[in-house]
Amino acid sequence: MSEQSNERKRPLIIGIAILFLLGGIGGGGWWWYQSSKYVSTDDSRIDGTIVSVSAKIPGKITEVLVKEGDQIRRGQMIARIDARDTLAQRTQDESLLAAAKAKYDGIVAGARPQEIGQNYL
Repeated sequence: MSEQSNERKRPLIIGIAILFLLGGIGGGGWWWYQSSKYVSTDDSRIDGTIVSVSAKIPGKITEVLVKEGDQIRRGQMIARIDARDTLAQRTQDESLLAAAKAKYDGIVAGARPQEIGQNYL
């Protein structure tokens, strides 16, 4: 009976061994495919030039005209800045300039006769 039982178990054991072998081959193939598709960059280095970029005037950026990695040229517009704050500052500066010019013109013209006659204590 034991010999007959061993003969029945043999195909079962061989079948299980083949399943494990096919599973290992399939898993190894999947791992190889995934590892060849993606590159690990944990310790990678690149050769490139880092450039500091700054605007001539401060302000909020309203639109970015380039994407990361794009090649750009010197003087190329890469972003738009909201001009409202700058225009408000310009208007304020123009009014301060007009007031300063008026004061300067008054100093250059000298005192008016009415001001000369006043008694300053």
